[in-house]
Amino acid sequence: MAGGPQGTWTTTTDQAIPTQWSVSTGKNIRWKTELPEGGQSGIAIWGDRLFLSINKPLPLNTPLEKAEGSDIVGYCLDANTGKLIWTVEIPSPKTMPYSGLFSDNTSATPITDGKRVWFINQGGSMACFTMEGKLVWTRPFESRTRHNAKQCEPILVDDQLLFVLMRDPNDPLRREMKAKSGNRESPAKDWPWTFIRSFDANTGKPLWTEPTGTSVHNTPRLGYLDGEPYVFHGRGGGHVPPEMPYGFSMSKVGGENLWNYESKGTVTYTVAHFDSQHAYGFDRGSLMKFDARNGTVVAKFP
Repeated sequence: MAGGPQGTWTTTTDQAIPTQWSVSTGKNIRWKTELPEGGQSGIAIWGDRLFLSINKPLPLNTPLEKAEGSDIVGYCLDANTGKLIWTVEIPSPKTMPYSGLFSDNTSATPITDGKRVWFINQGGSMACFTMEGKLVWTRPFESRTRHNAKQCEPILVDDQLLFVLMRDPNDPLRREMKAKSGNRESPAKDWPWTFIRSFDANTGKPLWTEPTGTSVHNTPRLGYLDGEPYVFHGRGGGHVPPEMPYGFSMSKVGGENLWNYESKGTVTYTVAHFDSQHAYGFDRGSLMKFDARNGTVVAKFP
């Protein structure tokens, strides 16, 4: 997944790996593979397999102002040669501009556990496949038009797939939808909140919803406290996202909220890292250091 093997955005290796490379000169480039369209996902790696997603290719003569679509294509490549092994299409109901300023439907990085691979189309669908590209399950979800497809990366932990989404329309805890569907100019406050939601990785069945809310500008971080998995996440950002109060939260995988920090500003949304002692995030330009277990502010830089 995007955060590495443990989802913590850190990893270690005893292999000699290059720290410099150049596509233009060929330095430390083993192979190149041309793709028929662009995409914004990261690349997931397992053994000799690479997984990524691109937008569904458009005709070559498509005008730039019409470069948009709803479906994405999941790719599996040979990591040693770049050779195409298989592709799958993941459709969705929502059209978005390709390579848009605020991301597009390909922005979520695929996830794999070496047995299966999961792709998410930010336009409104997630799907699980075998390592051979055979569909296991697919599930639709409702995608916000405004404040959608930003920074969240899916997390795989304990056979659960975590992602930031609105509650389902039939959920009694969902806030009222006041925005006009499809209207990108609808104020953010008119949209229901987004939350970290958990789905059974084997079936796609919804499991639980973290209660405090998570803005789409935020990239939740997975980590462990006393051997138990937790997610450090936040609310806030540009264009006045509806999830409030703005700040940070530490929540246990399972939905239980451990602590919350409330910001007095409007741009508290970038969590950086947490370990067994401390959690770090940015609040209005300052790096905040918290006690990971209770949210007490330990230090502020500057």
